[in-house]
Amino acid sequence: MTETLAAQPINEILNAVGVQRIIAIDDSYAERAPVADVIIALNSVSPEVASMVLTGFEDVDFAGDIEVRDDEIRERWPSLTSERRVQILDELRSKNSEIDDTDKITKDDLESLFGERSFQALSFTEWTQRKEEIIKDKSLALLLIDEDFSKEDMSTTQGLEIAKEVLATTSAANILCVLLSHKYLRENIHSQWEQLCKAQGFDKSRFVLIPKAVIDEDPATFARLIKLATIAKPIDSLRSEMTQIVLSAFKEASQQLEEIDIYDMDEIVFGSSWKEGIWEPETLLRVFALFHRKHTRQLSLNNAELHRIASSVRRVSRVDTTSEKQPPHRIWPIQRLEIYDDADYINSLHLPICLGDIFKRDGGKEYILVAPPCDLMVRNKGKRGIEEGILAPIITDVPEERKSVCWELAYYDQQSTSYADFKRAFSVKLSGLDLCVFNADGMATLTLKQVAAGMLIPSWEERYKVLQEEWQRALSEIQLANTNADGRGYRERALTTIDHRRAFAPSIQYATGTLNYNFKRSGRLLPPRSNALLTSYAQFLGRSAFDHSLERTARN
Repeated sequence: MTETLAAQPINEILNAVGVQRIIAIDDSYAERAPVADVIIALNSVSPEVASMVLTGFEDVDFAGDIEVRDDEIRERWPSLTSERRVQILDELRSKNSEIDDTDKITKDDLESLFGERSFQALSFTEWTQRKEEIIKDKSLALLLIDEDFSKEDMSTTQGLEIAKEVLATTSAANILCVLLSHKYLRENIHSQWEQLCKAQGFDKSRFVLIPKAVIDEDPATFARLIKLATIAKPIDSLRSEMTQIVLSAFKEASQQLEEIDIYDMDEIVFGSSWKEGIWEPETLLRVFALFHRKHTRQLSLNNAELHRIASSVRRVSRVDTTSEKQPPHRIWPIQRLEIYDDADYINSLHLPICLGDIFKRDGGKEYILVAPPCDLMVRNKGKRGIEEGILAPIITDVPEERKSVCWELAYYDQQSTSYADFKRAFSVKLSGLDLCVFNADGMATLTLKQVAAGMLIPSWEERYKVLQEEWQRALSEIQLANTNADGRGYRERALTTIDHRRAFAPSIQYATGTLNYNFKRSGRLLPPRSNALLTSYAQFLGRSAFDHSLERTARN
C-alpha cells in the first residue's frame, strides 16, 4: 500500500527538486542479529510461524524439543549471511504483537520507496565513519535521521545532535534534513515540528519532522511531509526576496512622495480632505500606497529570481499529496484578517462609523450596518447627508428556503456559518451608533461636557460637538417634562430611542449627564465585501413580487 500510494508522488517530488541521494541513519541498521536474540524471538511465536520465517531450516523440528531446536539453530546460524540473519530476526519480531515493529516496518518501507535511487542505510557508527565523504558530495541528498540511537549505546536524542551538526556544516543546496522518529505522533505534527525547531535552534526552512508511523499508516502524509522538506527553503527564500522588494518599493515610493511640491501637497492632503471630512494623514497614506503598489508590482514582475523560485516551488507544490488524515490548515485567522477589522483596532483608533460596522448588544445579539459609504461620511461641520441607516441582524443556522433573503458573512465565525438577515433588517438613528466612535472600548455612551478623545479626526471633533449640543437640548427637555414618572419616562423614550424595534435600550445617569445604550461596536466588514453586502441588500429591496400560481403545487 505504501509503495503504490506514496512512491509515485515521492518520485515526482524528488525528481522535480533534483534529489539524487537518500541516506537513512538509524541504529536499526547496526543490528547484526545475534543468535541469542533469534532464540528469544522463536519462543514468542508459534512453530508454524517459525518454520515459515526460517526457510532453509526445513529439517528443524520447531514443534519438538526446544533444546534440540536451539542447538540446531546455533550450529547453523554462522553460515547465514549478515543480511539474512537480520531479515530473519526482523520478521520474527514483527510476528510478535508485543514487540514494537515500527523500526522494522520503516526499514522495509524506505527500501521499497527509495530502492531505485541511491539509497544508503547507515548505522550511527557507519555515519560517523562516512559523514565527511557524504557531506563533501555536492549532489543533493535527503538525509533521514532517527532520534533514538540507544541500540548502539548512544543517547535517546543522538539524532538531534546529528541534525544539529549537519545543519551547521552544510547548506540547503546539498542536504535536506529530516528527523524520522517513532517518538512523535501524527496528530499536531506541525506544532511539534515548530516546538522542536525552537527548542533546538534549528532553521525551520531546512529541518522537517516526520513520525515513522505515517510511512505505513498514512503514506500520503509521508509524501506530503517529504514535499515540505524539499520546498521549505525555497519558500523561505521567496519570502525573503519579496520582503526586499517591498522595502525597495517603500524607498521608491518615499522618494516619489517627496517630489510632490508644497502647492500640490496642500491641495491633495488638506484641501481635498477638509472638503470630504477625511483626516489629512489618511489621504497622505492613500497617495503613498498608490506609489508603493505601483513600484511593488513593477519590481516583483521584473524580478527574474522571484520567477525562478516561484516556478521551482510550483512544480513540487502541485504534486498531489492529499490525505484524509492530514491536519486542518491554520489559514482561517489569516483569511479573516483580510475580511474583518477587529474591535480593538477600530475603536482604539476612533475610526468613523462605516458601511459594514458590526454592533453587539448586551446579551450577544449582533447587527451589521448597511448604508451607502458616501452618505455615512461626516463632513467638516460635523454633519452628514442622512439621519438613519439600516441594521441587519447577524444570524446562524439559516434554512435553505431563507438563504435568498440573507447574505453570507464568510469567515465570520469558525464554528458556524453566519448571515446578514435582510428580511429582519430595521432602521436606526446614526447619532446613536456614532457614540461608539468616541470611546476606546466602542461602547455607545456620551457624557455631557466630557472632553473629547484626543485622537478624533477634525470632522469627528465637530461631530462630537454637534452630538453634545443635541444631548444637552434633549436632557434639558426631559428634565423640564412633567415631574411624574410617566411623563418623564415618555420624554426619555421619545428623545433617546434610536430604533423602532427597541433593540437598543437607552439609560440615563442624571448625576453625570450620561447617556448609555446597551451595545458597542464589535468589528467591521471590510471592502470589497462590505460593498458586496450593500449591493446584495439593494437587490433584495428591488426583488419582484409575482402573483401566486393558479395551480396548486404538490406538498411534501
